[in-house]
Amino acid sequence: MADSDVRRILSAEDQKRAEMVDGAAFLYSVDSSTFKAKNPEEMEALPYQLYGAGRPLTSVLYAHDHDVWFDGNLTRSVGIGGVATLPEGRVKGGMRSIFEACLPQWYQQGYVFSTLYPFSHHFYRKFGYELVQKSSYYTVPTASLAPYQNDEPAALVTDPAQLVSIADAFGKRNNLTIRRKPSQWGFVSKDPYKDVRYTYKIGEEAYLTFKVKKKPQGGDYTLNVVDLAFVSPQAFRHLLGFIYTLRAQFDQVEMQLPDSLPMHDMIDECYDVSQKVTQHGMARVINLQKALQLMAYPAGSSGSFTMKVSDPQISQNDGCFKVSFADGKAVSVEKQSDANASADLAVDIQTATRLTIGSLSISEALYLPGGFDCPHPEKISSVFTRRDIYFNDGF
Repeated sequence: MADSDVRRILSAEDQKRAEMVDGAAFLYSVDSSTFKAKNPEEMEALPYQLYGAGRPLTSVLYAHDHDVWFDGNLTRSVGIGGVATLPEGRVKGGMRSIFEACLPQWYQQGYVFSTLYPFSHHFYRKFGYELVQKSSYYTVPTASLAPYQNDEPAALVTDPAQLVSIADAFGKRNNLTIRRKPSQWGFVSKDPYKDVRYTYKIGEEAYLTFKVKKKPQGGDYTLNVVDLAFVSPQAFRHLLGFIYTLRAQFDQVEMQLPDSLPMHDMIDECYDVSQKVTQHGMARVINLQKALQLMAYPAGSSGSFTMKVSDPQISQNDGCFKVSFADGKAVSVEKQSDANASADLAVDIQTATRLTIGSLSISEALYLPGGFDCPHPEKISSVFTRRDIYFNDGF
C-alpha cells in the first residue's frame, strides 16, 4: 500500500468509514444511516488524531497526546489505540503503512515515547515497540492487613483536583505514568453512592478509588481497587490500614501494584497472597537522543559510554550516540558522525527502549536471544538499571 494512502481522517466520508472499520474490528453495531460527522474544527479539537489508510478506508489508528513521567521529568508521549483493519484489508500492509508514515511524524512533532496495549506483542515489535510493563494483580484477605494501622483522616472525594498533587508525586517515581487531563479522571464519581464507586483520600499523601465486586458463587464482597497513588511507603501503609477498616464489608481486596512493592513480604501468612502477573503495556522510544538526555544516571558519579542503535523506522534514532553524565544527569548526548564506530553497547530499538525506560537491566539483557551486543557489561551495568514503571490508564 502506497504511503500516499496514509492520511489524517478529517473528511465526513473518512469519518463515517472509520466508524465502520472500528465496528467491524471491535464487534459493535454501526448504523451508517444515522452517523453524524464532525466538522474539521471539531476534529482538530479532539484529544487525539485519527489516521487511516486505503481507498476506500480499510485501516485506522487513534493517536492520543499525553504527558508522561520519566525519571522524574514530564515529557510527551503518543498513546496508540483503536488499531483496526477490515477483514478484507488485512495482510495487505495498511497498518504497516500508517506506522511507517506516522513514526517519523511523531518525532518531528516532539514526542519522546509512544505506548500501547497490544492484542499481540509480536505484531507491534515490527514497529519498534517492546513489552515494558508486567502488571502484578494481588488478591489479599482484608483481615490479613491487621498489622497496618491508619491514623490519618479519610475523606470521600468527588473532585479529582484534590488528588493531582498525590498523583504527581506517585508519577515522579513511576515511569510512563500518565499525567491525567481533567477528562481522564472520569473514574472519580461525582455521585459515589449512586455509582457505588468510592474515592477516598487518606491524609494528604494517598488515595484510592474502589468499586464493589461480588464473588461469582455469591458470598462475600471483594473490594476492587480501580486506581491508587501514594507518595511514600508510610502513605501506602496508611492506605492498607484504611482498607483494613472495611473488613466487615469486604472479605478480600484486589489491586494492581508496581512491581517493586514486596506484597508477599508485607503479609504475615504468605499463602494468603495471590499474585497474577500479566504481560501488559508496550512502549517505544520516539526520540532516543531526548530520552537519553532526560534519563537519570548514577548519582555521585560521572562517566561516558557509546550506544549504537538500529531503528529502521526513525532515521534520527539510527546510529551511534555518545553519552556523558555527571551527578545523576546527562551532560551531553551527541550522535556520532561515524555510524560504524565501535560502541560499548549495540542494540535494536526495542532493546534500547527497555533499557532506557528501565524495564530491563544490563545483566538481564545478556540473556536475550539477539539484538544485544555489549563486550564489557560491567562498564555500563550501573547506568541501565531497573526502575519502577506503572501505567494503567486507558486511551
